[in-house]
This record gives sequence, structure tokens and C-alpha cells, in this order.
Amino acid sequence: MEYVILGLLMIQPSTLYSLNKSFEQGISLFFSPSLGSINSAIKRLIDKKLVAQEQSIENGRAKKILTITDMGQSAFINWMHEPLDAKNLEVSFLSRLYFLGLIEDQSQKKALVEGMYRSTVASKATLDETEIMLNTMEIPKAYQDIFHYQKKVLQYGIDTHSYTIDWIENLIKEL
Repeated sequence: MEYVILGLLMIQPSTLYSLNKSFEQGISLFFSPSLGSINSAIKRLIDKKLVAQEQSIENGRAKKILTITDMGQSAFINWMHEPLDAKNLEVSFLSRLYFLGLIEDQSQKKALVEGMYRSTVASKATLDETEIMLNTMEIPKAYQDIFHYQKKVLQYGIDTHSYTIDWIENLIKEL
């Protein structure tokens, strides 16, 4: 979540409440933290000197404006180039895709998307191997109904990865 906050601050300085609105209005499609967890993440970012906080007065009310520091910008760009988190692939992929427009160099954009593609293909291969292994198992009759739906979840993951791979291939062509 910290890198998503940094990405939002790369776009514009914000308050805690405007960051929360950004999560609610767009990012919640793939990531939906509570206001408290956003606030905790901001405190960590301030402690790491990746975000600065300034007080301002607007309409007689004190506001804490958050801005990204140079160190924060570097940390964000480095995160964009890191491999996707295989354990949380969808959120990892969509988080970076959401901010891809912050990368100015077209060849860097394409390289990042190609890396996302490779991560997704590798993750799907793992799911495919799991399916092959499960298809060879003998399941006791008492567990067959449970196992059937557990395999449906695996199939959902395989189908989702297949769709994502096709989707990314089209994005690469677009780039």
C-alpha cells in the first residue's frame, strides 16, 4: 500500500482524506484499505523520509498536506521495476499498471509490461502444474464433492491468468 500512496503523491500532493477518496474512487477496484491503514502507511512513509508533511490553513482549518520527497520518488520508480509479487499477483500487477503513465520513457513502459507478462506466465505455469498433479490424485468418495469445488477455484485462477496473459499481449502490441 505504501507504494500506491507514493504513486498517488507522484500525481499530486494530497491530504489523508483526499488519498482515501482516491482509493475509494479508483484503486478500490483492486485494493481497498481502511482509512486507519492508510494513515499508518503514511506515518511509515514519513518516518522513512519518503513523504513530507506540511501544515497549511484553508478556510480557517488546519490541513496536513502530504508531498513525495526525492527519496520517495526514487523508491516508487524502483518499486515499479521490481518483479511482481507472485503470492499477490493480481494486486501487484494492477497496482503497477495503474501508475504506468507516470513512466515517461515508452521503452521503459514496454519493458515493465513485458516483465509483468513473464511473471503472469510463470504464475500460470505453476497453476497448470498443480492441476496436472491434482488430476492424478485418487480422492476418497467422502471428499470428492469438496475436492470438486476446490478444483473449480484452481480453474478460476488458471482462467484468470489466461485472460490476463491475453490482455497483456494486447497491451504490449499497443505499446
